[in-house]
Amino acid sequence: MTDSPWPLLALAWDALWPGRLGIVPVRDAGPGDLRPMIRWEGDGPLLGADRIRGFAHAHPEAAGFAIVLDDSRWGGPRLGCVDDDSGKHDPGQFSRPKPLGGYRESTRSGGTHDLFRYRTSLPPGVPSRVTGLGGFVDVLVGGLMYVAPTVNRGRGEYRVLVGLDAPIPEFDAVGLALDAAAPWLRDAWRAAIRGSPTAGPGTTVRVDPRAVPSGAAEVLLRMKESGRAGELVAWIAGHTTGDSRDFALCFALAGHAVVAGANAEQVREIVNCPHPEWAPGPSLDRTIARMRTRPPAGVAALLRYGEGQAAAAACPEPAYHPVRNDLASLARRWRVRR
Repeated sequence: MTDSPWPLLALAWDALWPGRLGIVPVRDAGPGDLRPMIRWEGDGPLLGADRIRGFAHAHPEAAGFAIVLDDSRWGGPRLGCVDDDSGKHDPGQFSRPKPLGGYRESTRSGGTHDLFRYRTSLPPGVPSRVTGLGGFVDVLVGGLMYVAPTVNRGRGEYRVLVGLDAPIPEFDAVGLALDAAAPWLRDAWRAAIRGSPTAGPGTTVRVDPRAVPSGAAEVLLRMKESGRAGELVAWIAGHTTGDSRDFALCFALAGHAVVAGANAEQVREIVNCPHPEWAPGPSLDRTIARMRTRPPAGVAALLRYGEGQAAAAACPEPAYHPVRNDLASLARRWRVRR
């Protein structure tokens, strides 16, 4: 068998539901790009220890594996996952989900996966993957989920925090699991399913309707014109780089750049961070798509960071001087009297 530890972990997963949990080996196609090595949706995943061992012998180059979350078609479990990405996104006004008490792992980008089982099938029309709740939580109850010890070159790896010796918690419905994770999460999930314009997938922010900026300089100008928060992030972009600033601030800069109408190349230039998260490709495209599902960071969020405080000191707000002879106000009062 290959020297990689993934087959041993895959066999441990299979031992929980022998021959009923779908295992899908994956290959590393570059930063942010893990791809299944089998046609799992058409031909089926690997089911059972013998198939897992056989594939591992034949394909030592596999970078890890994923599990199929809803295995009910093979008599297996319905698994769900609360995917918390606040390791790379500012949670803002929302509380981070709590561990559910069972299997837990860290993800390749600094987040966490918490697994749970649910007994009832999803109602018709409910999507199996709802992303961007609160801007940083994904609820996954179908499709594939990459698990430890999968490695993504240049991006990171999945690591076990609480192993399979801990029982995976079981709930009567997905919503009950979300209640246990965070009080706000179930409502946000329901709103996303209904297509609410304030949560989950879909446009939640108004992107600048003008043509794509001619370059990063125009993006910065639009950011400054957008308001106080835009002025602060424009200063941060011009005076810091991703080598030194807090990693979460890179996403704050990207969010304002996206709202200003920046394309992917301009977002990368504004963020100016060497982390593979910002490398060109599918991962960056997904990050930008996520930015369109939440309002950009406000002033209060930016002031949590030293860079935001430095920006506020360097860009003082103009003093407010009330206009004494407000003719418009006088005219309104005159109309009321008449």
